[in-house]
Amino acid sequence: MAELYQPIRIQWNFTNHCNFNCVYCPDILKSGSVILPEPQVFAKGFNLIYNKFDSFELSLIGGEPTAFKGLDWAFNTIEPDSGKQIILETNASRDISWWEKYAGLLTQVVISYHLHFLKLDHLVSVLRILKEKSVRFHIKLPITPKHWDDIIYIKDMLEDRGYESELQLLYKNFTKGNNDYYEYSEQQLNYYYKDKNIEEDKLPEQIEYKRIYKLNQYYGHMCWAGVEQFVIDKFGYIYKGWCGQGGRLGNVFTDTIEWPTDPVLCQKNLCTNGFDLQARKSKNSWGRL
Repeated sequence: MAELYQPIRIQWNFTNHCNFNCVYCPDILKSGSVILPEPQVFAKGFNLIYNKFDSFELSLIGGEPTAFKGLDWAFNTIEPDSGKQIILETNASRDISWWEKYAGLLTQVVISYHLHFLKLDHLVSVLRILKEKSVRFHIKLPITPKHWDDIIYIKDMLEDRGYESELQLLYKNFTKGNNDYYEYSEQQLNYYYKDKNIEEDKLPEQIEYKRIYKLNQYYGHMCWAGVEQFVIDKFGYIYKGWCGQGGRLGNVFTDTIEWPTDPVLCQKNLCTNGFDLQARKSKNSWGRL
């Protein structure tokens, strides 16, 4: 088999259990309906991925990843490796002792601050630990048109404490076949792009801009999802991307895994997932590189 592309990017969504109940988050992402593997089984699958590649960027997402004790088991079996970057996407709600114990294993923490569930003081305490342990962090502020001013207030308070944050636009009826954003006003969108310091001529390059203005059509293009990046779902199944194109490649817990080495022809009408959109695409359609 040909050598796999490295460093490879991996996104693993291993749980839909969450200790928050945000109104803009669909049940499929937070209901806890998925039966999680035993912690030792998860740790074994985690080590399979961890030891497969000499270098990678592994993003752990949910649900709330830190709510699953299997993650603790997995972290207890590994040592920090500069070539193996672990990125944790979290609501930062785990107790301070958890962060003191495991933060040093992380390369970056992406924190989503949810207005009605997390105290700002707890978030600041977590950020202080991450800073002390030299862990990069990025704060996202999910924002709806209704609570726009409330989130801007939080953003200003964080900046007063020396922490930069990024506004995050949200879908309405996410996961139900509706890939449209909430109906943000033109003023709100202009604020959003200005806050991200995006020049007007660079807007078409942004994922959010592509989604809003339907510029995310890659049907017939070659896509390197599965070669330069892949995803793992809540049941341990591996796919090229969240679009599911090409079917399962295997399972981290049970099956033999077949790793692709060549790009695939996109057969989807729209590429809507942010991680999938980051996969390299050909400039020309219908199989031309």
